[in-house]
Amino acid sequence: MKLNNKLEPIVNKKNAICFGLDDSYAKYFSVVLSSFIEVANKHENYDIIVLNNNITDMTKNKLRISLPNNISLRFYNIDSIKEKYIQEGAFKPKEYWSESMYYRLLMEYMLLHLTMHFM
Repeated sequence: MKLNNKLEPIVNKKNAICFGLDDSYAKYFSVVLSSFIEVANKHENYDIIVLNNNITDMTKNKLRISLPNNISLRFYNIDSIKEKYIQEGAFKPKEYWSESMYYRLLMEYMLLHLTMHFM
């Protein structure tokens, strides 16, 4: 699969970490983010990318509040990819899997230019 919506690195020599989630999992992601901030090397730069489809601006702002200068947090709305590349109804939510969980399958195609750690 070839996607035209590739994400480019913000700065060279930055470690990229990618998550796929929606607003209902944002509170759990905030715990992961807080833990990461505590253990991250202060001399390294990190680019955290969140593939999402419905995270509110208020939630995004809350997540960005405590970020140190060496960690960037980007949100990429997956709806444009979904409409273009995923057949309607191909990813049906299950009682234990949300639709956004399936977006993780697209990470490797969207993020080819980055040295990535997938979560």
